[in-house]
Amino acid sequence: MTDASTTAAGAAGQAARQDVLAAVRTYVQGCRPGARVVNKPTGLLGAGTLLADRVGLPAGDVQTALAMLAAHGSLRVTPRGYVIVAREAGRPQVNALRDAVRERIRTGHYRTGEALPTGLLGLDFALQPHHVRTTCTALAKEHLLRDDPDGPHGPGYYVAGTASPSPPTARSSTPHEMELCRAC
Repeated sequence: MTDASTTAAGAAGQAARQDVLAAVRTYVQGCRPGARVVNKPTGLLGAGTLLADRVGLPAGDVQTALAMLAAHGSLRVTPRGYVIVAREAGRPQVNALRDAVRERIRTGHYRTGEALPTGLLGLDFALQPHHVRTTCTALAKEHLLRDDPDGPHGPGYYVAGTASPSPPTARSSTPHEMELCRAC
């Protein structure tokens, strides 16, 4: 095989794995949060085989996709071997919110010490306040945010870090944003 054909075959295989992952993710997101992926205590390997029959894809690829989703937190395996859809996996908006906040912190859109506009985020991602709080709590466990009941702008979630907050600029939260933060 030539280098070009090896590269093309590798790209095609990668695309096929991404298609399987997308199909399994869609199946899982269609399940009710907390539901079993299959109704037998099989663990990921058995669930992959049974689910492969349902979705009509190769069992090995489905098992790999399930393992990736479990590593991402979309699935979990109980001690008895049931594969369960994570509570937030059925809500793609929650995952999108978590990813967006992570990205905004990483890129400096949200600076250290800045209050997170949770009310606006809830509106932007069409989420109820309790879903936003749950997501912020998860990000606080990752040390990206901190829940500060005595924060400089009132109780709320603030971008974590040791650096002092930046002086107010055009990007600073407006009083309206601060009011929405406190409303959550």
